[in-house]
Amino acid sequence: MMPNYRRPMTRLLRTLLAVLAVGALIGACSSGDDDASADSTSTTADDSEVLVDEPCGVLDARDLSNVTGLEFDSATPSLNTCIYTSSTGLSAIAVNFRSIGDVSPAQALQAAHATCDDGTVQELELEGSDGGFGCLVKDVPTVVATGGGIVAILTGRTLNEDVDPAQILTDLTTILAHAVEASVG
Repeated sequence: MMPNYRRPMTRLLRTLLAVLAVGALIGACSSGDDDASADSTSTTADDSEVLVDEPCGVLDARDLSNVTGLEFDSATPSLNTCIYTSSTGLSAIAVNFRSIGDVSPAQALQAAHATCDDGTVQELELEGSDGGFGCLVKDVPTVVATGGGIVAILTGRTLNEDVDPAQILTDLTTILAHAVEASVG
């Protein structure tokens, strides 16, 4: 009988996706050396501050599955972050919450805009939020929204090359809209 090597490979891919998603989140949140963020403070007041008690409870895993058509079978929380992974779809969605500190929501969104790839920004109108947009950040579909002094960042990644990043961006936008609606409803 041949040993089953699929399970360790699935875990390896899951870990890889999680690392990619976290890297995208850090890139989306960093202010870098961009001129747009030079006259504003960082979007993080204190990285060790708990902003969301249960970050994996903010997005409904069933909604992630319904919107994307994939079964998200794992949710891994850390401080103000949750990474949802789908072993069968070889995909990950990460949500990260950061304080906007002492800047206005508009300033926080402007600083986040500066991280977007040229020509990819799509403004979003999310009832119950202070504003939001979707874009690609280093080719990673990313959706950002502010509200209550917090910026929420969703990123999505897949190893399936047949999936168009525009579809991932649309799915992330739908997921965020559902989460915002649930929080104000």
